[in-house]
This record gives sequence, structure tokens and C-alpha cells, in this order.
Amino acid sequence: MRGRVNGPIIPIPDPLGGRADDERSANRAPDPVDQAPDVVDEGRRAVEDVPNPTEEAPDAPQEPESSQAGAATVHRPPYRAGPSGGDNHTVTKNNPQAGTVMVLEHNTRQAAFVHCIGNGPMSMLRVEHPVTEPLSSVKIDYSSAVLTDSVVMNAVVTGSSSGWLGQGASLGPKEAPDDWAGTIDIPLDRSPEAGETLTIQFGLQTHAGCLPYPVLGLPGSRPAETGRAAFPRVSVS
Repeated sequence: MRGRVNGPIIPIPDPLGGRADDERSANRAPDPVDQAPDVVDEGRRAVEDVPNPTEEAPDAPQEPESSQAGAATVHRPPYRAGPSGGDNHTVTKNNPQAGTVMVLEHNTRQAAFVHCIGNGPMSMLRVEHPVTEPLSSVKIDYSSAVLTDSVVMNAVVTGSSSGWLGQGASLGPKEAPDDWAGTIDIPLDRSPEAGETLTIQFGLQTHAGCLPYPVLGLPGSRPAETGRAAFPRVSVS
């Protein structure tokens, strides 16, 4: 503690001998992020396992292994990199060559009751499909998916002339082996026009999270949100 008396700054001894700070530290509620370091560390290690697409293929020309499966055209990796982002509490990575996506959010933002500031992580891949015939659906297969509660596997389909055509999602959590693989099925609102390009974007995202504040009894997010998934196939029919 310091005081000013019209001149030089004079140190004033603490009458409690520093005990007040010690008592405040002892009574302060534990930081929930510190209580779950394994969750955050595990998420960070998972992020490091996913190669950085900007180092391997920043926007490589899409050359999918397309094949006819009945009436469907099947696209496989490599894909194109889609939109990604988040604030400084997040990490996003994807690998268009392998068709994998990873997001991580470390919830150290301010405590809040309803609204959490900031931007959660989003990382997407993209397929562009030339339309040559009437289409009615898009199916996106995923595998090796592990998601915490609030992470969403999201997919959006638009046409270069038709605009919005459909959206689908698969929600977290995905922890059990039965949840690791599946399909996002998107019925199209209408068939795109022949000659336009269908853009299919798919990946992972979650909202901004808030640090819980147990002293005030306010709810918050878990200390960390993380998810990863592979997308081996996109079918258009």
C-alpha cells in the first residue's frame, strides 16, 4: 500500500502484515480451468496432431476422386479449405488433403449468465460440384468423430445461381464408439439449375464459451470444448 503527502511517495506498512492478501487468496474460488488441465492439454495435443493446411495445401486445386455410385456422384479428399475463424481463446485446424477438421476452445472469457462475448471456433472444408442434372440431396459421411457437448458438426449447401439450398447438422457430444461415424443427410429445398455450381461446406463449430463463476452461483461453459472428425465422402444425388 502507498500514500501521497504532497511530496515524495511514502510507503505505509500493512497493519495486517500481509495476512489480508493471504486470507483473500485462501477464500478465492478455485479456477475451473485450473481444475481440469487434462481436458485442455488433451485438446491441445489433439490439435497438434492435425497438420496445418496452410503449410501443406493452402488452397490446392480440388481434384476429388469422383465416381458414379448409382445416381450419386461421390467426392473424396482432397477437398478445398473452407472458412475458419475464432477469437484468441480458440484454435482451428483442418487438412483438406486428408479431409480432417479440428477445433479447440479454452473458456477463459469473463463469467456471464446469458451471453458470452467473443467468437467461438469454426473450421470448414468445401466441395464444389458442377450441376449437370436435377439433384435432390447431399450426404456427408463422417468418421473418427469425437465431440464435447457444445461442438456442432455443421453442413451448408448453396448454389451459385439458386442461393440457399439446405443445411444439416449432427450435434455433440460424441464419445461412445457408436457415435464416431455417421452421415449428415441434407434434402435440398429445390433442385439447382443445370450449369451452376453447387458449393458444399462442412466442418465443426461451437459458440463462445464463458468461464463459470461459482462465487456468484452463475452457470458457465465447461473449461474446454473440443472436437475432431474426418469426412471421407460427400455424395451428391
